Amino acid sequence: MPTALVASAILGTVAAVRPTRVEHPWLGWPLFAAGVVLTFVAQLQMGASWRIGVDRRAKTEHITRGLFRFVRNPIFSAMLLTGLALVVLIPSALTLGAWVALLVGLEIQVRYVEEPYLIATHGCAYTDYARRTGRFVPGI
Repeated sequence: MPTALVASAILGTVAAVRPTRVEHPWLGWPLFAAGVVLTFVAQLQMGASWRIGVDRRAKTEHITRGLFRFVRNPIFSAMLLTGLALVVLIPSALTLGAWVALLVGLEIQVRYVEEPYLIATHGCAYTDYARRTGRFVPGI
């Protein structure tokens, strides 16, 4: 997940480096908190299958319960929500660009690393799940 981590680090750095007045705290802080909590919950729901990166030799359980009923990548969805909260809190071309970079990085990670591994490991069970479950947003 190096691309996603780099994009996330950039987003965090942008927010820290550009001191400015916080905009829309009534919306930004709840979104930020929700993103952090959802990330943690999704990691807990993955149980022993949670990992950073892909170990092609390991056969992880195919998780479809909890938040995974709604989206295939709830951890990444929550990261995107947290990043969006930073854009709301510190609106600028830089924070928006960093959020877009995070989205692109996560798309690359999921499409070219995670999903090929899951298809190879779980076959039709995963492709059927992918057909009915959104990648980052339910229904999309």
